[in-house]
Amino acid sequence: MSVKKRFAQLGLATGALVVAAGWWVALVELWPASSRPYIGGSQNNSFLELTFGYNGFGRLSGDETGSVGGGGGGTGTGMWGATGWNRMFNDEIGSQISWLLPAALILLVASLVATRKLGRTSVRRSSMLVWGGSLVTTLVVFSYMAGIFHQYYTIALAPTSPPSSASARVPSGRSAARSGRRSPSRRRQSRPGCGATSSSTAPPTTCPG
Repeated sequence: MSVKKRFAQLGLATGALVVAAGWWVALVELWPASSRPYIGGSQNNSFLELTFGYNGFGRLSGDETGSVGGGGGGTGTGMWGATGWNRMFNDEIGSQISWLLPAALILLVASLVATRKLGRTSVRRSSMLVWGGSLVTTLVVFSYMAGIFHQYYTIALAPTSPPSSASARVPSGRSAARSGRRSPSRRRQSRPGCGATSSSTAPPTTCPG
């Protein structure tokens, strides 16, 4: 598939995402504010302000207008605990889901190394990058977000941790290629009933080709 066609498909998928997720936002923003409910949590009755401010970038920077308190900022401490690379492994958060992270990260790296010779379009390697990328991105955001942060947020790591760990079972490029080049005789032997007899007097089953 050409690069041009891939970008075209990406554009169509992005457009579908915007339409599917944005129709409600557009409806709320275009509807007269005087005849609709107030956007709770916002400062100026705007859903976009709530999305990108209080519930968006404000969660990362800690600058949340109307928030009940700020975060740690850098490696400091705040109402929501200290931020930093080890935040997910401290006494408060470590018991949630972080005990699964070391194995997931180590096995993810090992899998990427083992499949480094697979092609760019390999579904196996692409799956590792998708699941592993989501895991690492979420982990970094949670570790350094200075705004509101609760323990139960770590449930967002649950969908990506098992696939990242299971990716270690994916064979290397060489072994995968070998498994796909079985001899015709081995393929015939692997079919149920091929070469087997139903009784001591019945002739062996004949397999096609």
